Amino acid sequence: MLADRLKISVDRAGHRISGVTIEGRSFLTSRYLEGKPPQAVAPVLSRLYALCGWGQSTAAESAVAAAAGEAAKVDALPLRAEAVLESLWRLRIDLPALFGIPPDLTGLADLRRALATAASDAAAWPGLIAALQGALEPGLPDRFPEAAADWDEWLTGPSPLARLLVRFPEFDAPVPAPFSLAPDSLERLAVRLADPAFAERPDLNGAPAETGALARCREKPLIRALLRREGATPRVRFAARLLELSNAPAELWRLLDGGAEERLMGALSPEPGVGIGWAETARGLLIHRAEVAAGRIVRYRIVAPTEWNFHPDGALTMGLLGQPAADDEAARRHAELAVLALDPCVPYTIEVRHA
Repeated sequence: MLADRLKISVDRAGHRISGVTIEGRSFLTSRYLEGKPPQAVAPVLSRLYALCGWGQSTAAESAVAAAAGEAAKVDALPLRAEAVLESLWRLRIDLPALFGIPPDLTGLADLRRALATAASDAAAWPGLIAALQGALEPGLPDRFPEAAADWDEWLTGPSPLARLLVRFPEFDAPVPAPFSLAPDSLERLAVRLADPAFAERPDLNGAPAETGALARCREKPLIRALLRREGATPRVRFAARLLELSNAPAELWRLLDGGAEERLMGALSPEPGVGIGWAETARGLLIHRAEVAAGRIVRYRIVAPTEWNFHPDGALTMGLLGQPAADDEAARRHAELAVLALDPCVPYTIEVRHA
């Protein structure tokens, strides 16, 4: 039913990465939810998915409501807070671990518990947002750079994050970037979302697409400049993630004050009885499609960010092919950073092979 991991194989020929093979997917089959009442979908999925639980329930509730011709009563605030927490986990635990640095667990478990409390007690939100703001400030620039030269200067500074990012391997040519997937694409993809083959290997305009922080920030001045200079390297993807995090506290306060959701979630109904719900998570655009008849789920599809970013010809493969790798350890380090920057929603293994 659910693939429990990705197996990523990197081929090295000479001093280059010559091939990338990705096996395993993280999709839910329609059969598992067939016959269940629509109101059961979100609770079932929240139990199945340990990561992005609010994203899953938001997309599910939006999809089944749209299938009934209704608007879902979902809140963007826990969705956005969850995305901040997921990114903090990557930056404080997973990224340092790749360089042999002990993880910084300070307060992360407390923040997760505080999110669960705030979701059911509105009075807890100001305290949680203030705590998230305090957790984000150490290491981030006081004012996020808008020019590549200012970014380069920050990388030479004392921030623990900067000291990690400056250790990323260099690329000897700009790395190509896939199309950026955006919610605007869903109307064009509505019919294809019904196809289980599409859910396993999605594409946009016949080519793989990327979703996540880089896709969302692609037109920001700094990210645009870095993409022109370096392409879609792991460091540029982390720059986009940091840019989003630098704006997160203000967004959370605005949402708490009743501000607009700004493309964080939504739904559409391409035909009666069919609903498509989506939510922007830390990893990217999460899409659910529900088909309902006689008060029961007939078909259900989930297209997670992992399906886009770890498409066999997608962002990971495009970012690794042809890159320098003097030895197996260099190839593995390239792959580890590239995978972490794209952040799959399931565990993974990396194997280096000789072509």
